Formats: sequence, structure tokens, C-alpha cells
Amino acid sequence: MKKKSTIYDVAKIAGVSPSTISRVMNTPEIVAKNTRQKVMNAVKELAYIPNMMAASMPRRRTNYIGLIIPDITNIFFSNLVRGVQDVCEKHGYSVLVVNSDDSQEKEGRYLNLLYSRRVDGVILTVAGYRQKEFPEEELSLLKKMNIVLIDREINGLTSPIVKVNNFDGAYSAVKYLLTMGH
Repeated sequence: MKKKSTIYDVAKIAGVSPSTISRVMNTPEIVAKNTRQKVMNAVKELAYIPNMMAASMPRRRTNYIGLIIPDITNIFFSNLVRGVQDVCEKHGYSVLVVNSDDSQEKEGRYLNLLYSRRVDGVILTVAGYRQKEFPEEELSLLKKMNIVLIDREINGLTSPIVKVNNFDGAYSAVKYLLTMGH
């Protein structure tokens, strides 16, 4: 397996410091045009891909949002994924989507995975049968993360929640049908 190029390899080829490589990648407008060109030529030559985890460390942001859903085949959740991805993309975020299959075990593993990946936030629809109570260690982990809940609450967690108002939806549907003479 071929070794991945590092920022140091690019710096050596371009004849500049690693910090100059970082500046070109993050704030190119502050680097002289000829220096930028040397760096970009070296990047291309080495097929260099920046390590996003390393790059996110100084600013403490990864620009990743985790999305945990219980059933990707459910049209509600697949539409939710599409909407979340569209909005996140407009704001410079990428979405890591995981499907828990309505499994408490998978959900816990995915929460740990997203926490270890240092995502900037998690949008979570809790597995249906456990929507109220969480094991203390998972609840503790959730409290360390920026969480937005979808449709289902978690006891002991104060977090924003997005819910559907079924009563108003049903009222509007019936009212519409009545005005149409049905």
C-alpha cells in the first residue's frame, strides 16, 4: 500500500514551510499568488488530501454533523436525511448518516463513534422502544454533545427537539376535505 502524502511532503516539494501549506489550504488569499501556485502544484503532484481531523484541531470544529435514524427505509426518515443534507451542505457541513435499525446497541455504538469523531453536533431520532429511558453512561455522553432530538424525547436530557404536531396536521387535513365537499 502506498504511503499517504503529508503536509511535510508537500512543503518539501514546494520549498516552503508546513505552516505555509496550511495557510494556502485554509486562507489562500493571504498567500502570494506564486507561492500558492507552487503549493498547489505540489499538492497535485503528490495527490495530497488534507487530514481533516488534524486540520480541525486548532479551531475545534470538524464541519461534520452526525445523523442517527432508526430506519432508513421509512420514507419519513429518508426525507429527513435529504433535508438535513441539503441544509448542512448550504452551510458548509457534511453529514455522517447512520441507521440504528431501531437497535439500542447500535445506537449506543454510533453515539460513541460520532463522539470520537468529534462531530460538531448530532441529530438523533431515538430507537422507538427506548425513547424515554437511557442508560446513565449514554445519557452522560449525550450531555457532552450538541444534540437535537427529532420526534422523541429523552428523560434527563435538556435538548432542543423537533416534533410533528399530529393534532394540527389532522385538523388541517379534515378541514381541507370538508371545504372540498367531501
